[in-house]
Amino acid sequence: TIPSDCVGVVGHEPWTGELVSWLVIGSPALAAGFALRKGGVAWLRGNPEPGGMRVVALLAPSTLRRVQRA
Repeated sequence: TIPSDCVGVVGHEPWTGELVSWLVIGSPALAAGFALRKGGVAWLRGNPEPGGMRVVALLAPSTLRRVQRA
């Protein structure tokens, strides 16, 4: 089972980086540090509120393709 405090953010820039920055830091100001390529996923854990989450993983599309094949 997936814990209820897990979130996967999928989308495209600039909005995904801003959303992840807002959820992890509490501000979208550092969005560049959380930039994802198209098809990437940010796996977060915690409370879905500004600054209430932490990054578990930033997964590139190539990583997700390898996992799919396994």
